[in-house]
Amino acid sequence: MDEEKLKVVEKVVSRLTDIRMEFGPEERVVLDMLVTGKEPEVSAHAVAIDIIGRVEFDDEKHVYRVEI
Repeated sequence: MDEEKLKVVEKVVSRLTDIRMEFGPEERVVLDMLVTGKEPEVSAHAVAIDIIGRVEFDDEKHVYRVEI
């Protein structure tokens, strides 16, 4: 790749990076798929959370609730 094309590529990548940083996570995945032409290699893992206990108490102004 000659020097001129390399500068253009760097400029485009820089602009795409700026745009990508403004997107939310789902939009980033779509942009990455459009740019690379493939699905993401890693997807988020679902975490199952079970509530095993609750603690509630209140003072004069607030009610606090903690789930564990």
